[in-house]
Amino acid sequence: MEKPHICYGGITDGFVHASKTETFLNGKSLADGNTLKGALKTLKEEVNPHPETLEAEPLYRQNLTQSLLYKVFLGIVGKKYLYIDTFVRIFINHSKF
Repeated sequence: MEKPHICYGGITDGFVHASKTETFLNGKSLADGNTLKGALKTLKEEVNPHPETLEAEPLYRQNLTQSLLYKVFLGIVGKKYLYIDTFVRIFINHSKF
């Protein structure tokens, strides 16, 4: 994959590009489950919503970025990832219900 452009709005002031995640994905195959796992981990570490932003809770916004990235993987690679529990484990292990 060529270097992707991953942009989000409403996360926190000044955050537009998930540049660390973009760099992580540069040159990697999206069909590799380890690429998905690494991208989600990098994105989680990179996205730090501030609570003073008058939006949804920070944890929700952080999880939303991961969910949207996962949806992009599904759209590009197909349903292969529906049968991999990598995303589900990462999402559950890092969320507070």
